[in-house]
Amino acid sequence: MPALIVFGNVLAALASAGFAMVALTAPARLTGGEVTASVRYYSQMFAARSLPIAAAVVVAMAVNPNTAAVIVILAVAGVSQVGDVVIGIATKTAGMVAGAGICALIHLVSVVHLAVT
Repeated sequence: MPALIVFGNVLAALASAGFAMVALTAPARLTGGEVTASVRYYSQMFAARSLPIAAAVVVAMAVNPNTAAVIVILAVAGVSQVGDVVIGIATKTAGMVAGAGICALIHLVSVVHLAVT
């Protein structure tokens, strides 16, 4: 597997995990507003989804990036990021749209590349 694909996907996964950790520890930094029970709840839900997916991407790339399972893991990661883009558009959160969009692009372009080569 090309090193650029490994590096790009690990970087995207770590970025997602980083934002999940910020959501858990300092949700106001992402929302820019008051931290209510609902904000805390949704921050925890975001982290509960993002951290395992990011871990799966990093482990898959580290252990054996040349398996069919990697395509599935990257597809799940990419679709998850597309969901975040949709949420970012709905909430008019430009940073979320940009960040999740870049991560989705990395994951999904990698999926296509790996599927056709």
